[in-house]
Amino acid sequence: MPFSFIDIEERKTREIIFVFIGLTLFYFAGASALILVADFCLTYNGRCLYTSDGFLLRPQVFLYTFLAAVVAAALHWMYSVYSSIPRLLKAMRAVTPDVNDSYHKQLKNIVDEVSVACGGRKMDCVVLPVPALNAFSIADFSGNAAIGVTEGLLTRLNRAQLEAVIAHEAAHIVMQDTLLKTATVSIVSVFTGLNRLCSEILRGSSRSSRSSKGGGAILLVLLLYVTTAVLKFFTYLISMFISRQCEYRADAVAVRLVRDPLALAQALRKISGGWRGGGDIYDSFESLFIVSPNYSHLDESEGVFSNLFSTHPPALKRIGILVDMGHATMNVLDQSIKDVKAARIIQSVAIPVGETKWSIATNKGWEGPFSLSEMGQKPLRYDDLVMRSGDSRSVLLSNDPILLKFLKNNKKTDGINGCPHCALPLTEASYEGVPIEVCGSCHGALVSDERLPRILIRREQGFSPDVVREAKLVVDRASKLFLYQPPKFSHDLLCPKCGEKMCRHFYSMVYPVEVDTCYACSLTWYDERELEIVQYLIENSEAV
Repeated sequence: MPFSFIDIEERKTREIIFVFIGLTLFYFAGASALILVADFCLTYNGRCLYTSDGFLLRPQVFLYTFLAAVVAAALHWMYSVYSSIPRLLKAMRAVTPDVNDSYHKQLKNIVDEVSVACGGRKMDCVVLPVPALNAFSIADFSGNAAIGVTEGLLTRLNRAQLEAVIAHEAAHIVMQDTLLKTATVSIVSVFTGLNRLCSEILRGSSRSSRSSKGGGAILLVLLLYVTTAVLKFFTYLISMFISRQCEYRADAVAVRLVRDPLALAQALRKISGGWRGGGDIYDSFESLFIVSPNYSHLDESEGVFSNLFSTHPPALKRIGILVDMGHATMNVLDQSIKDVKAARIIQSVAIPVGETKWSIATNKGWEGPFSLSEMGQKPLRYDDLVMRSGDSRSVLLSNDPILLKFLKNNKKTDGINGCPHCALPLTEASYEGVPIEVCGSCHGALVSDERLPRILIRREQGFSPDVVREAKLVVDRASKLFLYQPPKFSHDLLCPKCGEKMCRHFYSMVYPVEVDTCYACSLTWYDERELEIVQYLIENSEAV
């Protein structure tokens, strides 16, 4: 397997020339067909097209058509390959990692480490906010590249397995496979857009009465629809061929980078055996991913049809090669997956359990203990000595994060004003690696709508018997409420950020937990245990 930079550049140049020639021929064939129809419409008086008077038999027409096809292919190529990364990431709804999220921080660290191992090749990282298991890479001719993973993959893989997946995608970037795949995917997306536009025009014309004068225009649109469909199909074949041929090479290079073939084999085993993102990821992007988002028997077989109509080689064959490289067997691999669990970055929810109390040093000695609401009645200062209940050490109030935040309640820089129940300052906590705001007194939690899906995807937290019991009571109570009377909700709580009234509603009709949402700020307030109850109901209604 060649891996020198000279071999890489030569192979990349050959493939780029091949794709560009194919794109030019596609445009030439499509333009010739359109001219044929136009000539037919213009000579509809009966003049034969295949005589010396025929318009298409003139040599200069073929020459002009070919030159126009070259220009169109060049413009299409430039539009597709230069600065295509933002356009594709927007289409995939990818987001930049949250620097305050433990899982996202680990992803960025791994991408940086793999980038150093690849000689300092700059690679950005993004996250797809879906529970599927998959990863992808994209690149353009401007030298930009990005590696993306799904939220589900971050949760289900441990660090070694995630490193192997990132190394696989980095290998695609280093060997320039990603560059060509991104270009072909962009080309396909242009044809797909034109094909969809023609389809909408034809559908609209079929609903309205067509006059004889508009028949020629409809015929041209119909021909353009067929032409773009054919071009999309053949470009899609090229994209699949390129993707299928380079997966084995990327697996081998990833093993060289991480020195652990079984880690990549475990990751592929988990990804191929789970939900890969079918339905949430556009079909035209599937060649960019480590495993095709849509499972099909054709992908897992070999032969002429599989080589032509599938984007990736069989996952079992790739796993088998990696297992052989690790001098193991499939049984050993399956057992190792059971023994090695996903990384547990956050072992427990950081929402305070039980009310924290403090004692404060005065001229008369220690007074207290006081709750946070009672401490709010005291004239607190930064240099006061305080001591938490159960802790024999005294500290300055400025060194206690909860009291410090309380003292700075009116000078906050994060935009959070305080608990909507207690009017006490909220403190930052980490729930399964996701940053949230919690109240140390009533134990409520404020979560942004952007971060909530990460909590529901991750399954780090166990549930206490109280949460399980209350979840069942919530469902039972809601079923009776729906049966006898419609639910009534109030607007009592004020948003901690903007101060406007929050809307109290059910999280959903399937998970009838009452929560309070500020739609202007995209923030939801969960009273004590409500967040855990929602998570419990969702996790226990889905297959693990």
